[in-house]
Amino acid sequence: MHDIAGSGVITSVDATHLMITHKVNGKDAPMTLVLTPETKREGTMAAGNKVAVRYHMENNDMVATSVRATAATTAKAKTTTGAKAKKS
Repeated sequence: MHDIAGSGVITSVDATHLMITHKVNGKDAPMTLVLTPETKREGTMAAGNKVAVRYHMENNDMVATSVRATAATTAKAKTTTGAKAKKS
């Protein structure tokens, strides 16, 4: 059995399921993955966060083998560089 890779944005999560939205032919499509005690989890599983998943098919279910979440990026923070006041 081999793993399939996918990615998307978390829409909801509970103890046993991870629901994400991913792109299929340029359109958003829902995907529900089964989470087990063996699923490797990394990052914060929260709605709106980006996620990369590896899963395999088992009895018509997508069973996650690993899930890596990263915080959603909104607007990038502006930083000021070189604007330090000169001492007189």
